[in-house]
Parts: sequence; C-alpha cells; structure tokens
Amino acid sequence: MLFAMGDGNTFFVGNGAEGGIWRDSNKGTCGAEGCFIEWVKKFAAIVWRECFDMYVYHYSEESAIPRFEPRPAPAYPELGQVVWAVNEERAPNYYLPRDCPRIIARRGAPVSAELEEKLFGYSTADTIMFVEGRWLGRIRNAKLFCYTLPADTFVMIDGTAGYHVSEQGVTPLTVEPMGDLLARIVEKGIELRVVPNLFPLRDAVPKATMDYSMIRFRNAMDEG
Repeated sequence: MLFAMGDGNTFFVGNGAEGGIWRDSNKGTCGAEGCFIEWVKKFAAIVWRECFDMYVYHYSEESAIPRFEPRPAPAYPELGQVVWAVNEERAPNYYLPRDCPRIIARRGAPVSAELEEKLFGYSTADTIMFVEGRWLGRIRNAKLFCYTLPADTFVMIDGTAGYHVSEQGVTPLTVEPMGDLLARIVEKGIELRVVPNLFPLRDAVPKATMDYSMIRFRNAMDEG
C-alpha cells in the first residue's frame, strides 16, 4: 500500500515494506539521506510550533513598525539575514530598554550550594534579573512595545534563550504598549535586583554552569 508523508515540500512516497523515495517538490527526486534530514528539520519545527509556540514576540521602543524585514545578525553571521523574535517563556528577558545590559539567572541547573545561596538565598523566585543602578531611571521612563508575530515561518535556534528566527518578512498581528516595565517584570514572578556593577556576577555565573542569559553586556559599566 502506497503512502506519503511530509510537510508539503519534502515528502516520502513508499509502501512501508519495500521502502520508497524522498522527493522535494522544488528539486524532484533526491537522495534518501539528504531529503530525510531536511524533512526532519522541517517536521521538528512544525511540531514545536504547533505544540508549544503559536506566536513569538518582538520588543521595540518603536511604536509603529508595519512589517519586520530580515536583517543581518552580527552575532550570528552564519544565519544571513533574518527576523528575530523570542518565545513566550523567555519574553520577560526583553521587558527592558533595548540597550540595557542585564543578567538573568534561573533555578534548575547544576550550581554550587555557595553560589545558589548568594543568588537565591531568602528568595522564592525561580528567576532573578540583575540590572545596573544607573539604568533604573531609564527603565522607569522607557516606552516599550510588544509585537505579536505568527510563528509559522520561525524556527527556534536556541531553546535556552528562546530565540526564533525567520528568513521571511513578517507582518505583526498586534502591537501593544508595555506600560510600567518594572510592574510587568514583577507580574511574571521575576525578582529584579539593582546592582552597582554586573561584572562580578558575569564572572561568577558561567563557572556555575547554571541556566542564565546575558543580554547587551557590551553596554555594561566598566569593571574598574
């Protein structure tokens, strides 16, 4: 009995018992291994999107972006030009002005008892966000907007950071003002800590192999 499966572009046609061939609607018949790998990548992206992320998010201080077009990603030159977004779980990492340096530490990963006590002692939060005191005024006064984007063209490239990219332009579904950023962070159950300098934490966290994110650290105040 013949059967077919695939994502609309790359698909397998065969009878199960005697095997079959992988075909790409854009290229015709192709090698089993090459097409299979491509199909697995596409299928995994589809399953993840349908089960977990129907929408992704982009945060900006611009209030009226009609469409996001792919742009070069300096930190990921191998990606070429892409549109960046973040999933719902990691979205609070971006509830701050774009250029604000921050470190986010999360419970759950292996960490020394000493460092866990320093970071999470007397705290019931699962996530702690650290920012510099000199940014507090700018955080209070910032006007940030959340763009909701359809996830159908996005692929997750970093599960820890929640990064998703699309090689196609994307029109936002909605745009909403974030309002009071400090309140939004607290609403998510995140503890916000304002520190004089991020460098001591920057040096300690990677050694603990814990789940953490560092964003815009190039803008952090000099260590000295």
